[in-house]
Amino acid sequence: MAPDINPGYPSGGEKIGPAWEVCWEILGDGRWHKGTLLSNSVAERSDVIAKTVYGLLWQAAKKGIIDVEKRFAGRLGDGRAIRANWYRIAR
Repeated sequence: MAPDINPGYPSGGEKIGPAWEVCWEILGDGRWHKGTLLSNSVAERSDVIAKTVYGLLWQAAKKGIIDVEKRFAGRLGDGRAIRANWYRIAR
């Protein structure tokens, strides 16, 4: 069972609670997951949009429930680096 980020949240939500459970199930493999890919995958399997899942990931990372790591993902035309967030269950 996925831990709540705050008491009763997100488990109490009709849509967001099940989406968080799916997210937690995927993260249960202990590996790092790219945030955008994870969010899209959870959104496809639940009744929320990917942006909502990404918000859950960010909130859980701020609370220390999951780890977040920024990784290089490419460069923009002007040379600036693009970084992507990767997530896993906190160890």
